[in-house]
Amino acid sequence: MKRIRPPVLLVLLCLIAFPAAAQTVVGRVYRTYAQYGTCCYANFFTMKWCKQNADGTPNLGQCGSAQTTQYGDFSFNIGWGSGYYFPYMYRDDVYWGSSTYPISPPAYFQAGVTNLVQGTLESRPRALPPNAVYPPNGAVNVPTTIILQWTDGLDADRRRTDWPVTYDIYGSGNEFPEIKEFDNLPCLGSGNGICNIAINNLTYTTRYQWRVVARMHSGPIVQQAGLDNSYYTSSATFKFSTTWDPTVAVYTISTSGGSLIKASGGGGDGVDATGTASSYETQFHFVDANGGSLMSGDPIYIQTNRNYYISAVNGGGSGVNAIPAWTMDYERWTIERLAGCCAINPGDEVAFRSVSGTNYLSALNGGGSSVNAQATAIGPWETFTFR
Repeated sequence: MKRIRPPVLLVLLCLIAFPAAAQTVVGRVYRTYAQYGTCCYANFFTMKWCKQNADGTPNLGQCGSAQTTQYGDFSFNIGWGSGYYFPYMYRDDVYWGSSTYPISPPAYFQAGVTNLVQGTLESRPRALPPNAVYPPNGAVNVPTTIILQWTDGLDADRRRTDWPVTYDIYGSGNEFPEIKEFDNLPCLGSGNGICNIAINNLTYTTRYQWRVVARMHSGPIVQQAGLDNSYYTSSATFKFSTTWDPTVAVYTISTSGGSLIKASGGGGDGVDATGTASSYETQFHFVDANGGSLMSGDPIYIQTNRNYYISAVNGGGSGVNAIPAWTMDYERWTIERLAGCCAINPGDEVAFRSVSGTNYLSALNGGGSSVNAQATAIGPWETFTFR
């Protein structure tokens, strides 16, 4: 089936200035299809004319406008008499134009003189919302040096040299407020609608979020001082997390029944004892608060792949989560070697006492189901081996 391109909205204006204190504008707007030429009156658009300031910029406080109530035609009073006026045309904010961006240089109205202007004035579309290509949204174990990729937000009706598009990229790590990381980037890609930029020195074990704002520029038609001539279209916010630091030891925590402690999704989606193999969900880093060698009785924090921390709800006596560790309070555990004092090594049997001092991490039924921090003594369900 042959594809029919969406119409481009064009304006054919007949502008008549009446000898009165205020000017009246009349005209007609058509749609133009690439295959068939001009046809079909446009409907439900708005025309607006704004008076020119002394410095040549539009005065958005002195405008006259009207929305059509029938196909094609408009007629309204500008309201401010003779002078230069910038024309605006917009149908909806998503595709066909802007109430703050003029579609051509200003036209002059003079009282008592009939002004006849005919031609085509084309409204620019916005770019489509870009999408993440790499890393895909929700990706885990992403390297710290990557080629960030996104779609350019253009299609056959937007891919034009006189509508150049650039991109702003906003980002942050671990849910901190976003900042503009890159400004006004051209699309440096392979020509297939994918834009690229090299990103270096990301931080290991970090949750990142980013979004792309496509800026559809005007080209050379209107170049007025201080005028923002871009349409902005933002993508959704995309998320990914980086991999473990290869210089840091990570461990699995095995229950007495042989299953593994698991932080679903690498953290943030609950903790249980249903893991069956080593993966980003069952690997943990022990952060020794005292530093040095890991000793029985040391306070530790159990970090997940996505920089969450295993936390005892209310410090103990309840459930267990994997959450962002802003306070490092309920996330503190004391590791205890069941065989007695001194250094702890992989393969040793251990228990994890919560910050309450009286509750222990417990895998119900020795593993294979849920975990909590309700036990007040060490038994088989509270016995773990890390490797």
